[in-house]
Amino acid sequence: MSEDVTPPAASEEASEPSPFLTGGGDEVEARRARRSFRFCVTAIAVFCLGLAIWDNYGRYDKPERLYRMALTLENESARAILRNAVRIDQTRQETQSPKYVEALAAIEEDDLVLSRYAEAYRLNPESQPLAINYGCRLFLKGQYKEARERFREAGLRAPRNVLPRYLEAAALAAGSTEAASFDEAMTLLARTNNSSDALMFPKPLWHASLPTGGKWYAKLRRDIVDQCCAPLYQLKSLLIRGARADIDAGRVQDWDPRLASLQTLGERLAAATASPESNAALPAAEAGIQFQLDAIELRKRIAQMLRGAPDAALIERQVKLEAALTPLRAFLLDREQRIEADGRGYALPWRICLSSFLALSAAYALSFLLTRLTDRRRRNWATPHPRSGKIILASGVLLFLLVLVLASVLQGYAILLGRVPDLLVWAWDAVLALYVAGGLLYPRLSLAASGRSWATSAAMLRRYYGLMLGGFICVVSLWVLGYAFAKGVYPMQLKLLVTGLGQEELAVLKQVGELLR
Repeated sequence: MSEDVTPPAASEEASEPSPFLTGGGDEVEARRARRSFRFCVTAIAVFCLGLAIWDNYGRYDKPERLYRMALTLENESARAILRNAVRIDQTRQETQSPKYVEALAAIEEDDLVLSRYAEAYRLNPESQPLAINYGCRLFLKGQYKEARERFREAGLRAPRNVLPRYLEAAALAAGSTEAASFDEAMTLLARTNNSSDALMFPKPLWHASLPTGGKWYAKLRRDIVDQCCAPLYQLKSLLIRGARADIDAGRVQDWDPRLASLQTLGERLAAATASPESNAALPAAEAGIQFQLDAIELRKRIAQMLRGAPDAALIERQVKLEAALTPLRAFLLDREQRIEADGRGYALPWRICLSSFLALSAAYALSFLLTRLTDRRRRNWATPHPRSGKIILASGVLLFLLVLVLASVLQGYAILLGRVPDLLVWAWDAVLALYVAGGLLYPRLSLAASGRSWATSAAMLRRYYGLMLGGFICVVSLWVLGYAFAKGVYPMQLKLLVTGLGQEELAVLKQVGELLR
């Protein structure tokens, strides 16, 4: 005789689906989907971060990695890194690399710089750029005799270059204590002017994997040009001061040919900027023009004293030089503002990323707290997303990707486009605000009226913001990888991306050259 067995009420209740699962759904499957989504987001972010770390650091041994890193840092931060690179290189390599020591010497503390350069020069005495840089530091320290030796040795190294000989003349003149030494310096200056060799400045120490079109490399190049021009400025000051004193006293003597030599030096400095091989920067052109103007002013006075009238050719040259100096100085004054404007363009995608991350993170955090207060057991998380909801979520993520791509395209045109990049940020912020505010309506879209409650609404709200935030993280990660693949540098390396105004500088130099013809 069989009898019916009635299951316990608790079993019946357990077998029934939750009344809040208005659209149907499996809680176990929903939990797996959430975990899979989180795993995918984490995997993509970690993969992007790992690839960036490997690409920047994993491809090189430790000294080279430290050297490469230090090249893009301020001096205070780079010193400790380069000291570590030198120490590791000394212990690991049978033959020590001079470039790490030279890079450290260029940024070393004031009381250690000469000893570092001496160490680098001992390791690589055949390097002309190293000898020039070492000589300039000795000159700036007032050690003119030692500086002259370094410049003289640099002039004997390849390639053939008149810059070391000009610097040697400057060191000889600065260290002269009697007329014979000064005359020797003037003779060396005149002989160097007659040389057909090119005038080339040393290039900054750099890594082959880093681009040379950014503002940081341009800054390093200008720093070297300024350092090399410092002895020449002192030579010019000595000449002008001595000539002015003698001319005021009515003693013109041999000053006209000496001033003509200074004028020729200025012409060669200005002409060097037109050659990419010279590695000269606009400050060299400015120095060259100023040297010529100072020399011409005194040569006019000498001509007035000797012949009763200034030389017409000198007056014509002076007019051309003054005309050429105007656009040059205008560009130099405007340089930093233009670089800053370009920097805002390259920071544009990060402004968009930051505003989006803050807004979505705040919305998710609030929805997270709300679910903690209303549904601790997460029984209301299996409601499927409606098709319209999936379209809204997907469209938000895709629109964000399109905005990032558009911002990346506009980066290089920020100077020309003016306020357009800012308008893009404001437009995206408005759209983002709509998506964030739209999340408050998402439970109404996803749930039937009979299934809505605080718990189910909070759960749907949290899932909405969680999906948007996860999609945002994936898009940023993929955008970083795509950017690096397309441009060869990561979008966070702004120092290497923001323009150094190289093309604009060439245009100004061309204009200056035309004015001087």
